[in-house]
Amino acid sequence: MSVSTGARALAIAVLLKGVRVMALDSSPSSTSGSPVTVGCITLDSFDYSGAKQVDISQSPTASACGSTCAEDRYGYSYLYDGGGQATYCFCSNDAPATGSIVEGDATDGSCEPGDFWVYQTSSPYSFDGCYTSLDPRIPLSKTTVSSPDACFTKCGAKQFAAFIPEAEGYSCACSSTKPGTGPAEFCAQHEIYAYRQDSSSSTSTTESGGNGLVLQRDLRPRASTAKRRQIYQENKRKRGAAVAHCPAPLTACAIPGHAEGFECIDTTAELESCGGCTAGVFGDSNTTVAGVDCSTLPGVRLGGTTCTSGLCEVTRCRKGWTLIDGACVRQRWGWKRTGGL
Repeated sequence: MSVSTGARALAIAVLLKGVRVMALDSSPSSTSGSPVTVGCITLDSFDYSGAKQVDISQSPTASACGSTCAEDRYGYSYLYDGGGQATYCFCSNDAPATGSIVEGDATDGSCEPGDFWVYQTSSPYSFDGCYTSLDPRIPLSKTTVSSPDACFTKCGAKQFAAFIPEAEGYSCACSSTKPGTGPAEFCAQHEIYAYRQDSSSSTSTTESGGNGLVLQRDLRPRASTAKRRQIYQENKRKRGAAVAHCPAPLTACAIPGHAEGFECIDTTAELESCGGCTAGVFGDSNTTVAGVDCSTLPGVRLGGTTCTSGLCEVTRCRKGWTLIDGACVRQRWGWKRTGGL
């Protein structure tokens, strides 16, 4: 990776999370075709450690992000849309965890501003929409796969593929006829993500069990689509209220133990909430801890660290620790200390 690319990767990591982005060697994607949407995840659930940032400034779209990552032979692309303020593209070989899938903006697979739009970079299938139920005329049997890519590979001989993000993994369905009925109001966990490929790309062969659908159903009770949409809209309302009280660049951070309370914090400079809210973003039920309390970093001397652009910068270490590559490391025999007393 070039110096300029590395600088961009670090810059976006600082901007979004206060953590470092590592560019890993890519590996070939297992399918061929075009980029296809596979879901939305929140900013806080994205794993930066296995991602590489790429420049799509000339065409800041989800499909361009997917195509660029495909050229670099990555399996998945993650597009962050800051609501018209900033757009960033990351490439990864890791599929989104099913537990991190959140409600999209509509049934066409698009995502809410502020979330990551995830694409599989190359697939023979195209997105057909999200559905609430399966065609009851199609027989069902059980199977679970680890990723959307694995589902598309399994269904290669069928015209239609579908998966449902569930707690145990991706429930995968393969069929020669359209599997979904009842278009969903929006794509989300436990909804059916349906895909189709050109009939000439599939074959007429049948799997064991006949021309049936392969799927694992989750029969546990879950909230109705209307109820989940109500919860989602309420969280969205709270976030909107928080934004109204916290002008940019301040962030509305939740206060532990106070469901309706928040405080406005500059997470680019706040020592105890560096890079994000340590108790989560107000009004976001899916949020995870994103901020870092720089003062609690191992081996750091009191007053020996600051928060700059959302990233902890260590300048001094305690006795018995040495400053190496911006972090305090416990000193061993023969090491020369470069910081601290």
